[in-house]
Amino acid sequence: MVYGRLTCDDHFELFGRAYGMTGETAREARRGLYAALGFERYAATRADQLSGGTLSKLNLGLPLLADPDVLLPAKAGRPDTSGRPHRPRPGEGGRRQ
Repeated sequence: MVYGRLTCDDHFELFGRAYGMTGETAREARRGLYAALGFERYAATRADQLSGGTLSKLNLGLPLLADPDVLLPAKAGRPDTSGRPHRPRPGEGGRRQ
């Protein structure tokens, strides 16, 4: 649930407090989620001004704030958010060699 009058940053701050996170931990997780989901430029935008896709990113990011490693595993790097299906490269077809 989002509140139209709150910005994306406000939402993350509110949820961080609800999760009992320290300010720095919540800020670090928020920065990672903004980068991974590609909507950092909307940090100061009110929820009622977001497009449907960006609002979906906010809705996805809020429950992940307390455990961003679910989306951002340390070794995996940034997830593919392009929406395109993965196509294996030659030699990557799933068979062991």
